[in-house]
Amino acid sequence: MSAVNAIPIPTTADSGAADQVNVSLKGTVRFADCELHLPTREFWRNGQRQPVRKRVFDLMAYLMACRPGAAAHADIARAVWGRLDVRSTVIAQAVLQARRATGDHLEQPAYFVSVHGVGYRFAAALKTGVCDAPVDEPADTAIAAVRDAVEEAQSAVDRDDYDAALFLSDRAIALADRAGANALKARALTVAARAALFKGTMDAAARYAYQALRLAEAEDHKAAAASARLRIAQVLHAGGDMYGALQMLDAVRVPPDAPDADHLKLRVAYLACDICGDLKQFEQAQVWLKQALLLAPTVQPERRAIAERIGAINQLLKEAEDAQTQAGRQQRAHHCCEQALLQSQQMAADVNEIGDVMDRMCWLGNQALALVGLGRLQEAWPYAEQVRRLLEEWPAKGSPWYLTHQDEVRLLWARMLHKAGRTPEALEQIERGTASAAAAGRHDQALRFATLAAEAHEAAGCFEAALQWLRRANAAQQQQQQERAALMAIAHQASRDNETLGQDLQATRAKLVSTQAQVQQLTEKLQALERLVSAPAEGLTSDDRFISALRQRHDSAAARDLPCLVGLVKMLPVAGAGTVAGTLALPSALRRAAAVVREHVGEPRLPVAAWGDSAVVFPLDGMGERRARSVCTDLQQQLQALVGAAAPTTTATSAAATCTVQVAPFSMANPGGFEADLTALRAAALCT
Repeated sequence: MSAVNAIPIPTTADSGAADQVNVSLKGTVRFADCELHLPTREFWRNGQRQPVRKRVFDLMAYLMACRPGAAAHADIARAVWGRLDVRSTVIAQAVLQARRATGDHLEQPAYFVSVHGVGYRFAAALKTGVCDAPVDEPADTAIAAVRDAVEEAQSAVDRDDYDAALFLSDRAIALADRAGANALKARALTVAARAALFKGTMDAAARYAYQALRLAEAEDHKAAAASARLRIAQVLHAGGDMYGALQMLDAVRVPPDAPDADHLKLRVAYLACDICGDLKQFEQAQVWLKQALLLAPTVQPERRAIAERIGAINQLLKEAEDAQTQAGRQQRAHHCCEQALLQSQQMAADVNEIGDVMDRMCWLGNQALALVGLGRLQEAWPYAEQVRRLLEEWPAKGSPWYLTHQDEVRLLWARMLHKAGRTPEALEQIERGTASAAAAGRHDQALRFATLAAEAHEAAGCFEAALQWLRRANAAQQQQQQERAALMAIAHQASRDNETLGQDLQATRAKLVSTQAQVQQLTEKLQALERLVSAPAEGLTSDDRFISALRQRHDSAAARDLPCLVGLVKMLPVAGAGTVAGTLALPSALRRAAAVVREHVGEPRLPVAAWGDSAVVFPLDGMGERRARSVCTDLQQQLQALVGAAAPTTTATSAAATCTVQVAPFSMANPGGFEADLTALRAAALCT
């Protein structure tokens, strides 16, 4: 459908509209906070352009042109899709997308309203005018051609024309390559994968899906990557690789700002729930089901209502089946079948309008079972035939879903054949269904097949065969009970594991609190050490001043023929332990050295100086050698203790072992004079 600058207004005769409107829509059409820019085919909401599919845009414009009347399904199909063979479910999905795009209420819409038995109508007030919002440059014609081709391929999939969908998808992929539209190419590949999946060509579906994933990841297109992973999971599921499909679903990451993000999450949840059920991972299946139920009201409220009504009918039919096997409850069984048939007939229009294939299969099967229960066998045959035809058209033959529903259809046909007196044909269906159910471990279905077979043999007078089938039914029931017991044991074990995990979690939290306290203490110590390292050492001076003062003292002592004594502190790191002295302990040692000197000899007249990275020199004024040695020994003990307390402990070895402290007096009495004494002192300080 080509771009439209004006939407023609249909007359009542050819559109089904209630009234004829005498003006055409041109320029910009406004309602609420939404705008349709017809010349550029753009949809705006809250002042921002929003992406919508081509069919959805045309549908919105057409319904606006038909207001205030309603447009019939056939007229919508002719005007928007250009043909009449468009299913009502396809139109319903387009309307649902229009409601999402405009922010319309999904359960009680105010813009796009359903008219039961007719179609849809647009109910909001319109304003028309020229486009006054900022409009980008028109899209390139090549990009538009790719987008149209993708839309056509999607429409072909929606109408179950998979060969046409694959042809159009390949055309869209080729156009996207020429136009450099990688995002549209990824979308076209995803559509092609869906068409190939429904057609049953799994290899082609996998090839398309993996190409879409690689392209989306290369372009960092998260929404396209999520859609491609979902498609790959569907292919793996249809091929029987349950674990691979579940692993692929776990890798799906749907960005919150992606178009139809909730819809994509819902599809992931539904598929994961089915897979977990097939794998008998019932707890995980329940988790996915809860997630799907949370998403369903905002994504598919109509579909959820259908599912709930089908579930209610299933419960009635199950109660009727149980009542038929019990004496004196035939009237109750008849009443349940009547209620099930009534509810099924009431939802027929909704199923045909918005239900999918599975909804229609369930509805048709329930209709047939209710009629069989009421003894109206001739009316039930057409419904059963439609169910079998829909199942035969299902592309993913061999998948667990297909096999399960195939056995359900066999059970339905066996029941109807038995009621019609065609016992051999019924038993043939029962034999096939029993073998399939037993091979797949579906003991509930095997039990139902065996019970029906026993009933059929008993009615035919074959009591020995009936007894054998009753034994098989009993065995199937025992296996079912054992399976349930195993599941209960698993659930009980999981509960105990949860309790253990809770206790472990509490213990871990306590350890974490304790560790955090220790980290806080270490942090405080580290901060104190950092302040100590960064603070200037008290009592230290430069080499020039120290040497000048030392020269004066040396000359004074030499004049009196006395030795000049100085204290020498050396901090030696232990081999392999790292240089603690030069990085952490030296400033503390220098500070402590000055303090100890003042404790022993009072404020020294000669300043204290540091030489090299691990040595400090301080004066020993007015002391003999014996007193000087005593002072140095005391200072060495205190400095060694200080280094051991300050150094970080990383192993069981004491931190004091990382560095040794040597403090000793040095006598400057070299006959060569002060320069020779100074050279000897430097050598002693720097020697390691």
